[in-house]
Amino acid sequence: MDGKQQVIVFGPFRLHRHTRQLCHGTTPVRLGGRAIDLLFVLVERAGQVVSRAELERLVWPGSLIEDSCLRVHIASLRRALGDDAGESRYIANVPGRGYSFVATLTSVGEDEWDAPADRPNTPRPLPVRMTSTIGRDEVMRQLCQQLARCRLTTIVGHGGIGKTTLALAIAAELQQDYADGACFVDLAQLGGGGLVPDALASTLRIAVPGESVMLTLERWLAPRRMLIVFDNCEHLIEAATRLVEWILQTAPGVDVVATSREPLDADGEWVHRLEPLECPPDDPALSVERAMDYPALRLLAERAAASMDSFHLRAAELPAAVQLCRRLDGVPLALEFAAARIGLLGVHGVVEQLDDRLRLLGSGRRTVLPRHRTLRALLDWSYDLLGPAEQAVFRACSVFTGPFTLDSAVAVATGPENDAAEVARCVLSLVAKSLFMADTRGPDGYFAVLGITRAYAIERLDDDPMRAEVARRHACHTVALMDDCEASWETLDQSTWLERASYVVGNVRSALDWAFGPDGDREIGVRLTATSTLLLSGIVSEPEMCRHATRALDAAAAGVAIDPLDEVRLQSVLAIAAIPGDETGRGPGSVTDWTSFERAIEHGERSGAPIVLIEALYNTFARCFGAAHYRQADAHAARMFDVAGQAGNPRALLVARRMRALTSHMLGMHGQARTLAEEVLGARLWKLPLRLTSPMDRGVSMRIVLARTMWIQGHGEKAAAIAQECIERAAKDRAAFSQANALAVCAIPVALWRGDDGGARALVEQLTAHTDRHAMSYWSAWAQLYRRVLIARSSQPEDLSGIALGLDAKQADHFATFATSLVTERAMLRCQQGMVGWCAPEVLRASGEQLLVRAAAGPGLDAREGDETAAGAQAEELFLRGLALARQQAARAWELRCATSLGRLWQARGQAGRAQALLEPIVGAYREDLSSADMRAAMQLLG
Repeated sequence: MDGKQQVIVFGPFRLHRHTRQLCHGTTPVRLGGRAIDLLFVLVERAGQVVSRAELERLVWPGSLIEDSCLRVHIASLRRALGDDAGESRYIANVPGRGYSFVATLTSVGEDEWDAPADRPNTPRPLPVRMTSTIGRDEVMRQLCQQLARCRLTTIVGHGGIGKTTLALAIAAELQQDYADGACFVDLAQLGGGGLVPDALASTLRIAVPGESVMLTLERWLAPRRMLIVFDNCEHLIEAATRLVEWILQTAPGVDVVATSREPLDADGEWVHRLEPLECPPDDPALSVERAMDYPALRLLAERAAASMDSFHLRAAELPAAVQLCRRLDGVPLALEFAAARIGLLGVHGVVEQLDDRLRLLGSGRRTVLPRHRTLRALLDWSYDLLGPAEQAVFRACSVFTGPFTLDSAVAVATGPENDAAEVARCVLSLVAKSLFMADTRGPDGYFAVLGITRAYAIERLDDDPMRAEVARRHACHTVALMDDCEASWETLDQSTWLERASYVVGNVRSALDWAFGPDGDREIGVRLTATSTLLLSGIVSEPEMCRHATRALDAAAAGVAIDPLDEVRLQSVLAIAAIPGDETGRGPGSVTDWTSFERAIEHGERSGAPIVLIEALYNTFARCFGAAHYRQADAHAARMFDVAGQAGNPRALLVARRMRALTSHMLGMHGQARTLAEEVLGARLWKLPLRLTSPMDRGVSMRIVLARTMWIQGHGEKAAAIAQECIERAAKDRAAFSQANALAVCAIPVALWRGDDGGARALVEQLTAHTDRHAMSYWSAWAQLYRRVLIARSSQPEDLSGIALGLDAKQADHFATFATSLVTERAMLRCQQGMVGWCAPEVLRASGEQLLVRAAAGPGLDAREGDETAAGAQAEELFLRGLALARQQAARAWELRCATSLGRLWQARGQAGRAQALLEPIVGAYREDLSSADMRAAMQLLG
């Protein structure tokens, strides 16, 4: 072809050699740079088969590419041309050889093709949109309507948020409504404000013959009815604003859309702040179909399919795809970059590498602006436009994890380089420039930084000599935030307080990481950890809470100064979390040194402030109860009751009643426990002091006591109903600790005690899913033990003795009531010493049954165990002791079990009448739960 024949025609398509643009008729076709390169190679060798190796050499010279890369771009090109698997009208795949362009070609000169966009004295055609407007339909509708009322609309937003794409879409939508159409002026490549009028003249294709460009523009624009889009105004904002205001005054028929990181502040301007795309919630029940309703995920899936035509989002990939959208904050450009990597790494692979977001997420497209080729380049552009003071505040505020207030920004960013007033001005300027986001919906204004922007700011802060000082100011300020949270607890409603507290959680984490890091201050870390236990308990997971507390206690043990009350706060965290005992001596049942608690109580006594002593007693109670030392816990609860009464503190009295209800039940005083639990549940709803709150709601904890005591007192059906209420209450509160307890120590035990193994199995599955979701290793161990019990109960013989030795004190007490082979010497000793009472009658009975099982096993046992007569006598003694204790406690359920075991033993000896006389009045007194496993066993014995 000679130089004049620049347009290649095939079918309805026109391929422009000079502009390297493909059009369908007069409409530009959206294609990436590599796909265009492939098309030119194939067209220039039309009718020939071009091998894969040759295509790769010509299109990717000097590069080593993945095997799938060529296939991906060929597939993209064939889709754009309308080829499909059944028909190759333009590009044919020759198996084993390569690809061939098979359509008939003609070539013409530019002047032979009537392209309206190329006629003189008309604006240049709008650029092809290279990205999608998914999720922007409603915004487009609003902005199009707004242009009818306001002649200047500025789309403002973070880099990569989709301002240019939206502006182009609006121009394309409205250009038919303007007699002179629409034009697009990109200011990104201009180096100075003086060039802005020339850029407009060039786009309008107006010749400026030796006179003022402004005069020429005035003559040309004044009679026109058109829409002008000024894109990327931020770096030349003053010049752009002057030109826009001049156009609005000079040309009454011209409307303007501008895009910028900050408003123009022009006369008559209407500003629309463009938000990120909405992301799917982190919901395990979410289906792929429902998730696709969220534009962030839809964009990700669409662009991934464009990069790799075989991609289809599957259910197994959905959680990772949702995580990807959320971690990229729904920023369209970041999602497009991520989608381009899915073909090489897969969805899970992209998520795994997201920690280095700025390096991973870059574009391979050569047609985009240089600053849009990587996220770092995009943010460099914004950062370089800031003044030194704004840059310093931008870096400093990267220490915040999550939203922060203006006061917080001032506390952290104020230093020798910037005073408080300057920091406040810079924060507001960074909001205007879309690097910070503002949320003014609540009573307190909050600011936030998108994750990608924060990652960039952290990189900049890492190179800042002031980094250590900024981190110190942040940690100290976070301690102050904790104090503010405690003070506001008394005045704010629960939901408002929790929302405010949740903003602080991320800052606590990052401040603690610094404080206990190599350049940190461990004394600040200890103080912050102790203070934050009041806030974080029930908000973060148990393992995380325990990690923070353990780290602080280790620092205190190494010599870091710690307040006595702070130390017991940290100790009580470990007790409430109920981690198993280990060699550190910090788990329940393994406490060996109580001096820190004694010091805290002495400190409270000396302080003269009742609330200090009450908190020391409360935390000591929590540690004792968590360690299953119920007598000591009861003593501290009783003393707290007295101190609160003397101080006239009704809320602390209510907490003490709750504590006494728990210990009364555990010590076997079921009537007293039930009365106290009902009093606490029936009390007028008081907001308890933050220092005396528990991660478990009182409505849950007291229903646990009621359900368990109801069953023990012989009301199995009522117990099951209350257990179900307990589960529902815990689920409503969404407190992980409450839900684990409602299942593990309430609903599942009641089901097993009643013999409802099917119901227990379903509840165990629920507990397993819950503990896996919240990483609750201790309660997960309970779920595993329950599964073993259910397996043993469904098969013969029942033998779980191999796992009994690994149980802690609380587990040993409970699991002895589910299977006789799980009775341990430790459980027996605890009952004999009065350390636990609620299960004592059953442990005595189960120990007797265990003796009979061992004696019946025959040879291989020692003489005592092998002597069935002696074993029978010992078992009878244990049954009688259990029976007497059950009657003393008014524990009718344990009484029935003990009487059934004793009656069975007597019947085996030929004393059936004696057995019947024992059992009949006990069975006859029951009015409910008549189909329970224990009742069936007793009725079978009675015949």
